[in-house]
Amino acid sequence: MPQLPSGKHVDISKDRLLDWASGIDFSIAIQFSANITRIDELHHFVDLVYYQNTGTERSSAEPAGESYLSGLRVSDVGTYKCDWPREDQDWFSDWLKTKQALEWFETLQEELHEILRNKPLPIPLKGFLDDEY
Repeated sequence: MPQLPSGKHVDISKDRLLDWASGIDFSIAIQFSANITRIDELHHFVDLVYYQNTGTERSSAEPAGESYLSGLRVSDVGTYKCDWPREDQDWFSDWLKTKQALEWFETLQEELHEILRNKPLPIPLKGFLDDEY
């Protein structure tokens, strides 16, 4: 993702969401899938990533420092949790509407559905659905 107008380098990360989705059981997967019907609902689960300022950026599009979790989610931009300048917040909100961002979130949604779709079905309770007693 390009630099914000203030010069800060940020990115978005799906890593923790996909790790979490891989580890949950079937019943939680069903509940999660039912509650995510629009792409923008994924904003609550996607992390914002910052980069350490090393002063040796190769270009405005390529941060040189190591990435780290900011403690914010995409949905936090535009709220009291995000202390970015208004110009950065507006730019980021506009960026979320770009083809690049929308395709990224669509791909994430497909990845999530694939993970959740492949969850093993729960083992039915012994005797609960059996004809024999």
